[in-house]
Amino acid sequence: MTTLKEIADFVERHPEICDAGRPATDELIAKAERYLGVQFPDDYRAFLKKWGTLAIGPLEFYGICTADFASSSVPDAIWYTQRQRQRLGLPRELIILADNQGVEYFCFDTSLNDRSRIVVWDANSRTIRAIKAESLFEFVLNESADFVEP
Repeated sequence: MTTLKEIADFVERHPEICDAGRPATDELIAKAERYLGVQFPDDYRAFLKKWGTLAIGPLEFYGICTADFASSSVPDAIWYTQRQRQRLGLPRELIILADNQGVEYFCFDTSLNDRSRIVVWDANSRTIRAIKAESLFEFVLNESADFVEP
């Protein structure tokens, strides 16, 4: 299983393609959970505390950018998730971690409680189309691997 340390090591080895946001506090994370009416899995909390948001190459992994969840923008997962709930009927238990041009969304499912399985939610059919990764860290590392030389 991929760990936070493996992602942190990747970011440290590749500073030329990595850009982290600002780490989120426990208070801000709790406020985000209340705002969305969900509880984040531990690995997402660790991600938020370490980076807030993270960009690797052209990929953006959404997190928390600001305490003003109503007036933010991508890569703010809290703002974007709430927006897509209203616009597209995104299920309440899904939190958007990344998207693919507004057609499919890579989300973790908060109904699993103990982990953050990443699923692909299709905006056209409004259904979960596939499982992308078994954990947040696996997803980040797998997606990022394409942007570095072997």
